[in-house]
Amino acid sequence: MNYKFLSVDFQNEFADKNGKFFNGGKSIDFIQKTLIPFLQKNNIKVCEIISDYRLPRKKSSSAGCIPGEFGFQSALPENVRDVSPWIKCMNSPIWIRKNIGKKDKKAGIPYQDAKKFNKWLKSHFGQPSEDLTIILFGLTLDCCVLSVAQELYWHGYRFKILIEATDVMPNKNQEEVKRQLVGGQVLNHWLKFIKFEDLIKDFK
Repeated sequence: MNYKFLSVDFQNEFADKNGKFFNGGKSIDFIQKTLIPFLQKNNIKVCEIISDYRLPRKKSSSAGCIPGEFGFQSALPENVRDVSPWIKCMNSPIWIRKNIGKKDKKAGIPYQDAKKFNKWLKSHFGQPSEDLTIILFGLTLDCCVLSVAQELYWHGYRFKILIEATDVMPNKNQEEVKRQLVGGQVLNHWLKFIKFEDLIKDFK
């Protein structure tokens, strides 16, 4: 089985305690202490989708992941990161903007460009095939990870979401909400999940 890894929004803004939108879920600790060492040991590079959440953004009044600032930076170590991340400006990865990711340029109005995102997918993962499975992880399962999963599905890619390496939006019942989503019929109708213990069997 050919696996490639794709991280979604694992940026300091969400994954670091000093980030504006710190998630606080258990997945952050798992990614840092278990997944990253595994990636490093196996010389695996991770493709990234990150966010530029400067204003203006429709239906949003709070800015974050601002290029040039701490929150925008990836929380993955440099030695596992692919050099050319995809940068989005809304939950769905097909939403981009003029000057996206450029710290010294004024951010444009968000717009959709599915063709450009598809081109990025093909440049990093090739054409969809039965031999390729994308391992998806990051923040959050019920928001940006879900939006990316939808696009992968519609573009024809096989993928599995790494259960321990994602969380839902912060709330007092965070673990229970995650358990319901992973085990529920709605998402499982078209999403595939995998546990870390099952994933690593193919690397032994």
